Amino acid sequence: MTLLDWLVVLAYFALLFAVAWWVIRSGRDTADDYFLAGRNLGWFVVGASIFASNIGSEHLVGLAGAGATSGVALAHYELHAWCLLILGWVLVPFYIRSRVYTMPEFLERRFSPASRWVLSLVSLVAYVITKIAVGIFAGGVVFGTLLPGVSLHLGSIVLNSFWIGSVLVVVLTGVYTVLGGMRAVAYTEAATLVDQMRKAMDSRSVIDQAIGNGKVVAESRIAVGRVGVGIVVRSDAPAPDVATVDALKQSLLGTDAVVYNTASTGLYLDRLFEKMGVLDQLKPKTTRYADGAAVMEHLLKTKGNVLGFGAMTEIRQYEPKGLRLVGPLPADVQNHTSYEAALMTGASAAGPAKAALAILATPAGKAAFASAGVE
Repeated sequence: MTLLDWLVVLAYFALLFAVAWWVIRSGRDTADDYFLAGRNLGWFVVGASIFASNIGSEHLVGLAGAGATSGVALAHYELHAWCLLILGWVLVPFYIRSRVYTMPEFLERRFSPASRWVLSLVSLVAYVITKIAVGIFAGGVVFGTLLPGVSLHLGSIVLNSFWIGSVLVVVLTGVYTVLGGMRAVAYTEAATLVDQMRKAMDSRSVIDQAIGNGKVVAESRIAVGRVGVGIVVRSDAPAPDVATVDALKQSLLGTDAVVYNTASTGLYLDRLFEKMGVLDQLKPKTTRYADGAAVMEHLLKTKGNVLGFGAMTEIRQYEPKGLRLVGPLPADVQNHTSYEAALMTGASAAGPAKAALAILATPAGKAAFASAGVE
């Protein structure tokens, strides 16, 4: 990242620290203020806090990251939200008159103290497993991505950047929560709402974002091409029929083994095979690798009726080594990854870079990419 990027990140954390410090300094030493924020938070802070705590790192890092990796957009429509409206219109006034602020409290008054303890324990365990653990993991992933070379040596124990980030998430969150109580949690969550909304609504491509940030010369942008998923076998193996989706399904069921990666191609194939209704039948005879190169090496070493899948560019590289491209996935179920190129602003060798971009746009350049598996 550039200096400006780091300054923005530091400014963001400085804002959160300032909000937390202000809340801690203005807090009153009472149980109501500590656990219920004095019972007087404004409607915007309450709503923003609920939204920010519900749409968290598991969405912005997990789901969005999976979508960016696989190329498949992910969406979740909470069609049951009408239940919340009924809760607000009908039940909240009843809760306020009864001075009930949590569901365990309501169950205790409606049923018994035992029901309060059961729901409290179930909620705590479920929240730790489904929300807190995921948030800590996402914090470690982000820290490890931004500062991959950072490590901490504690005697014989070495903590890499992932573990340092995970521990920092726990410690820093715990500090401002313990010192500021519910009010600190609500205000810091509300402060993150604007940034979350901006990130969630930014659907631009990487090139578009780079142009918007002034990192790329917009006029230099060209489309390089797109890469699809191909089907590959050993050169001495029979070529299966994969021309249609039905033919591909029969070839998958009839093959002795299937091999593909766990990266974006593999994620897409999992969903495709599940949609085709063959995922469960394929699992016992499927081998997975972290990358496409390992998939190709596996095919080279394995004799028999083995069907492999990978990016067309990877398959083309291994054709001279003893593999054969059977063909791309049928057009109805093909998945492409598109590539673009552009000149970076302030490039130290702008002249040669422009010349390379010009070559990419020529028929000869496009033909060279096509021979390598780029459409």
